[in-house]
Amino acid sequence: EEEATSTSKKKVAKKKNPEQGTKMVVQALRSALGGKNANIDRDHFDRFYILALAPNAKRVSVKLWMEGTISEIVGNTLAHLDDMNIVRFNGLLDEDTPPLRPVYRIMKAIYTATDSTKWPRQVVQELLESIIKGLPYAPALQMACLERIHHDHTSKYPVTELRAALLKAYINRKHRKNSQIKQLTMALDKSNSNPAYLAGRLFALLERIQEKAIPGVKANITDRYFRTASATPGIIFGRLLQLSAFHLSKIKKEQGGLGYYFDRQIQEVLELLPGGQATFDKFFSPDQQSIFAVGYYHQKAYRDQKDENGATEAEQETEN
Repeated sequence: EEEATSTSKKKVAKKKNPEQGTKMVVQALRSALGGKNANIDRDHFDRFYILALAPNAKRVSVKLWMEGTISEIVGNTLAHLDDMNIVRFNGLLDEDTPPLRPVYRIMKAIYTATDSTKWPRQVVQELLESIIKGLPYAPALQMACLERIHHDHTSKYPVTELRAALLKAYINRKHRKNSQIKQLTMALDKSNSNPAYLAGRLFALLERIQEKAIPGVKANITDRYFRTASATPGIIFGRLLQLSAFHLSKIKKEQGGLGYYFDRQIQEVLELLPGGQATFDKFFSPDQQSIFAVGYYHQKAYRDQKDENGATEAEQETEN
């Protein structure tokens, strides 16, 4: 028995920590590019070439050809990781060491097909080219991500960390030179007054209020209204707020302070909207739907942030 326990401990000790591996990769890239012990000379013009081939009948065809300096490619790869860095669903965030976002995982997150041969080759190629050349991501990538979110609206997490990260990066890269569009941050931005971002935040709050008022509800507002709220918000938010008023009343009676906490959270969002009212456009464009999804994700991640005692902000309110 002692021998078996010893063997078990050895196996545990050999387990690899994926986060540690990520840190090593990112640190190596940063160091290579410009750290103290950089092994890439920024002024050196050594070229880096990428060639992708695919069989076509009896011939081989060129599917992808890219070139650039090594420093350009390393720098653009790091920019991709930084652009796609976003708060974890549990509220944790490492600004210096973004998680790795391989092309395979991105494609798997936005397409229902598990077989990579069924993914659109053009989209894969455009994504790889965007990463290596530091270009905006292709609109097809955004549309595929939005469609997958709408497809999964009845699942527990339609907007996953990776999907939110992709949409955040897509919007920021597309509008980076447009001062009229506020860049999306890695975590909840309470100063962002973009109506689509606020609509996403508000929907996440209404979802949470329903969960607290009716624990274990089989079909929540996300199951029924997520797609409508993100695409045609002007049609549905009035109804959702009316429904939420009943939920809030129930929470105040049964849980006291928590209900008033949610009240303040809703008011905090509404105050950033024109006239302090939840009046949204009848239709949201794909970019607005993307910003909605990021706002929704940010608000959900924020509610799970823990203080030093391990209590969420809402739980602290209940204790007071």
